[in-house]
Amino acid sequence: FEMNRSGSGNLSSLTQATNASDFHRSLFQLYDLFYENADPRMRDKLLMGKPHWIIIIYAIYVVIIVRVLPNFMRNRKPFDFQKISLYIDALLMLIAFYFLVISAYGWFFMFNWRCQPLDTSYGWHAMMSVEFCWQYLMTRFIYTLHSVPFVLSKRKSSLAKYLLVHHAVFPVMVWTFINYYPGGHITF
Repeated sequence: FEMNRSGSGNLSSLTQATNASDFHRSLFQLYDLFYENADPRMRDKLLMGKPHWIIIIYAIYVVIIVRVLPNFMRNRKPFDFQKISLYIDALLMLIAFYFLVISAYGWFFMFNWRCQPLDTSYGWHAMMSVEFCWQYLMTRFIYTLHSVPFVLSKRKSSLAKYLLVHHAVFPVMVWTFINYYPGGHITF
């Protein structure tokens, strides 16, 4: 609350302070709502429950890929990652094949092809779906690291902005989906 020379108060600063505190209160309530509405089977898993860790990790990832590594490589020769890239690509293909096989099992033997509610039980099939979804999120970190050799080999033109956005946004989307609906038709 500010007073001017004539002695009358300026309520705009008080209103802004109230609005700011209301905004922060609403933000904290929304943050708590994330945790309260999460699937209880996911809460004990690494990086699950509240969203702050996943957002921090991927914000750091973007800063490193866009600012830190290009500045680090500014006056250096590019690294040669051709052989390592082959191994990384082979690993990514094996991971993709693993998820294809497990997904096919779930799609053909655990679910029907019509709409069905999410199995929220602690049964074997339901927990297998929960574990599968969490493993999928963890592999997003490996896929994210795939962009580091592009920057270190100074092939930044190969690292398109959509790929950077995909590597930063997609894991957050996956986190959101599996934090609330692990398993079921969301795996399609």
